Amino acid sequence: MQDSVIYDFLEGLLPEGLQFVDPYLDEVPLPKGDWAQMNILNIQNIGWEQRRTDSFDEEKGLVKNAWDIQRVYSIQFDFYGESAFNNSVTYQQNLRVALMEKKPLLVDLKQMGNIENRTELLENKKYLKRYGFDLDVFVVDTIYDEKPYFETIKIRIANRGNHF
Repeated sequence: MQDSVIYDFLEGLLPEGLQFVDPYLDEVPLPKGDWAQMNILNIQNIGWEQRRTDSFDEEKGLVKNAWDIQRVYSIQFDFYGESAFNNSVTYQQNLRVALMEKKPLLVDLKQMGNIENRTELLENKKYLKRYGFDLDVFVVDTIYDEKPYFETIKIRIANRGNHF
């Protein structure tokens, strides 16, 4: 699954009003005021790929298979600015409610970490207020392939010389 799909989906579960910035944008200046960021930290496979038939094309004789695997995505949320603490508390609670109550189809909540103070001292001797939490969600990733499909096969055995 593409990272932008997960970011957009989770951001859509949160209340509006706070700007979320895509991670690792070196060429873009940081926004003024309060803002937030999500990063996928790691992805853990917790199952084997399982095949299921997705569709069948009789004319072409092809079957489309889907291969599903369940994974745990660990996602880090960081909130910056003067209201970083308040935003992290509010957004964590809103996200927990959205994932528990709405039962979205794309992800399912595994666990949510504690809110941490991640404030740091910058090179110019100013503090960058930063609070955040980690989130683990279950995701089922799917890939597809097409293969020829045979319903019946006629086999003709040619007997050469042995007439039994």
